[in-house]
Amino acid sequence: MIIFVTFDKKRTLLEEAYDELKRLKINTGFILPSVMPEVSREGKPRFINSDIGFSVTHTKGLCAVAFSKSEVGIDAEAHRKINFNRFKRIIEAESEKEFFDKWTKLEAYLKYTGEGLKDISKKIPPEAPVKNLEIMSGYSFAVCGEGEITIKIF
Repeated sequence: MIIFVTFDKKRTLLEEAYDELKRLKINTGFILPSVMPEVSREGKPRFINSDIGFSVTHTKGLCAVAFSKSEVGIDAEAHRKINFNRFKRIIEAESEKEFFDKWTKLEAYLKYTGEGLKDISKKIPPEAPVKNLEIMSGYSFAVCGEGEITIKIF
């Protein structure tokens, strides 16, 4: 799995990441289709007629895209003040960081399964391959998917 991250939203991350991944295909074993991904009716980005998994996220000041040889889901959130009481039925937390760490894991899992945010009260099963990654201070970032993770920051 390769995750591309940029803190400069002016860049066209998807195109740059796609070009970089095509350039790296000898090292990664990825064989990419010659077309850009499309979005399914459920809202999940996919390469048509391909087994390559794909997920994208963006938040204030950060964009990321992940490619994998299987399904993948990623999410990122900039830390900010929130009303914890509004979300208590979904996530219990004592701080913004704890809340956003849990939220990004949930959203990455829902993207991984293809369900999206339509079932936000869903619980993450203990066997789900989801974890938080430390990308940069002030952000929570999570990925759900199998295999080794490589992160490239542009």
